[in-house]
Amino acid sequence: EEAREASYFQVGLGAYAAGLLSTFAANYLTKSGQPALVYIVPSLLLSAVATAASRGELPSLLEFESPRAAAAKASRDAWREEKKREREEKRRT
Repeated sequence: EEAREASYFQVGLGAYAAGLLSTFAANYLTKSGQPALVYIVPSLLLSAVATAASRGELPSLLEFESPRAAAAKASRDAWREEKKREREEKRRT
């Protein structure tokens, strides 16, 4: 049978656990509190990039645009186009 690829969720869950363990290790070694996100965020980002790269999906990951951002961009472009038409119309008169 074919080996099944781990999902982004599974890889992310493992990376989260590794980041959390790193936080606990840093707390123990330094004997002072450490902000967990300093360890968790890089582990999550690296795991997502590594997973995408291993699957050949890195360009798609890096080019991602959320629907909200796409809508905002379309609205901005429409506004700019409207202002441009207004300026041209003003010049004609």
